[in-house]
Amino acid sequence: MSFGSVMHNTIKYFIAELTKGKILPFEEVARKFELEWTSAGFEDDYQEQEYKKDGLAQLGAFHASTLRRLPK
Repeated sequence: MSFGSVMHNTIKYFIAELTKGKILPFEEVARKFELEWTSAGFEDDYQEQEYKKDGLAQLGAFHASTLRRLPK
């Protein structure tokens, strides 16, 4: 549950900035992800780190595909 919330809040932030005309570099999106991150709800450190790694990969793909779709 916490993973979904972190992802949602991070994407919401990225999209909100886009609607203001601000294109965030991925590093800033990743920083927001880290600030939103919580360790609650994971079985152990390994599971948490795997989710974190996967979340960053998903955000990277979303960021790149979103920027590719922006008008030039």
